[in-house]
Amino acid sequence: MKIGIIGIGKLGLCFGLNLKKAGHDVYGVDKNSEYIEKLNQGTFNSPEDYVNEYLIKYGFNYSTNIEDALKCNIIFVVVQTPSTEDYKYDHSIIERIKQELIQRGRSNNRKDLIINCTTFPGYCDELQKDLEPYNYSVSYNPEFIAQGTIIRDQQYCDNVLIGQADEFSGK
Repeated sequence: MKIGIIGIGKLGLCFGLNLKKAGHDVYGVDKNSEYIEKLNQGTFNSPEDYVNEYLIKYGFNYSTNIEDALKCNIIFVVVQTPSTEDYKYDHSIIERIKQELIQRGRSNNRKDLIINCTTFPGYCDELQKDLEPYNYSVSYNPEFIAQGTIIRDQQYCDNVLIGQADEFSGK
């Protein structure tokens, strides 16, 4: 299966490596061109357990071009949503991605967009309303991990939360 990941920082990179290890074709996108260059050149070094080993064994496609992730019908969004001073989450990066998707117009094929970062309750419902006219279905699947054990926590997770957009997305 071809899977796109928008945001391949610490969490997204580990997620992509685990997906690649499971046999999927993975297309990871990040806006940080220096970081992408290091990944493509094989010079990136991570303090996170297993990452350096997995990069050698299970490296995938790294790019700064969002179109590479949009080649896929399943796209995970794994970006920062830091807490704000008023105890909410900053959705501004997801909002920028939403605007990029809208600017590209309606997709010919259905795209399942899975938000893999922490959001405020109801946010994904609003995102679904905004993206539905463009043939996107929005689901929610946050990660429960700890720094230093991300690869292992993803492989052997003790909590899985999936807010599926519809039955098709759930399958």
